[in-house]
Amino acid sequence: MRISIRSSKGGVGKSTIAISLSKFLAEQGNDVLLVDRDVIGYSSYLAGITSPGLVKAVFEGQDAHSIKEIKVGKGSITVLKYFGDGPEYVPNLAKIHANRELISYYSKVYRELITSKPFSFFVIDNPPLIRDSDEIYLFEHNEFNYVYPRVKHSYIFVSDGIDENIKSNLEYMSQLNVKVDQRLAFIINMVRPDELQKYQNIVTNIINNLNVRIGGVIPFVENIFQFSGELKDFPLPKQMRELYVKLVGITLEM
Repeated sequence: MRISIRSSKGGVGKSTIAISLSKFLAEQGNDVLLVDRDVIGYSSYLAGITSPGLVKAVFEGQDAHSIKEIKVGKGSITVLKYFGDGPEYVPNLAKIHANRELISYYSKVYRELITSKPFSFFVIDNPPLIRDSDEIYLFEHNEFNYVYPRVKHSYIFVSDGIDENIKSNLEYMSQLNVKVDQRLAFIINMVRPDELQKYQNIVTNIINNLNVRIGGVIPFVENIFQFSGELKDFPLPKQMRELYVKLVGITLEM
């Protein structure tokens, strides 16, 4: 199962959802590949990956040391730093596309990395507002589908509690080329604890009206917001665990 984490906005805790979901899946005995396609590279930072991301390494002709495996419980999280080197990924991608040798090298390296273990789940952390027609989406996505043509795809959409951001994410979800049965979850993140019920009602309406399989409301948790430790120690509060139990149940049905 490939689970793509999406949002129309930055700063809503998208990467924390990707990390915490990956950790939960690993604790259940799964080998998880977390593809850190976010420009900031927070997941890669927590994993201790200091080398350039895959795209930069390919462009500069370096050996790609953009991956690290972390044992978690009975499973593992393998983090692949895809970007994480700032906005220079845009010209780097363009130059790779213009050079057949670089394209061939990228394909070889990427395919080796994503088949380094028999992964049960692939969690993709994306930059905000990424669209299916964007080069940064197609470049990785097409290679993945070539290697794993039968892996099912699903999507989690993440917003914070700001009304405009929720509306923006709903519009974003409707504009993407995502089948209704691939809408795995809509999560409202970093909510004030005294407003949980208010946002739970909003999520329930989203599930009923937009055919999202499940929804979740995650309160603001200080030790997550300020976390800078190792990825294996990333906090998993009760609300996240309860949500991910439901997610796993849904993925088994898909």
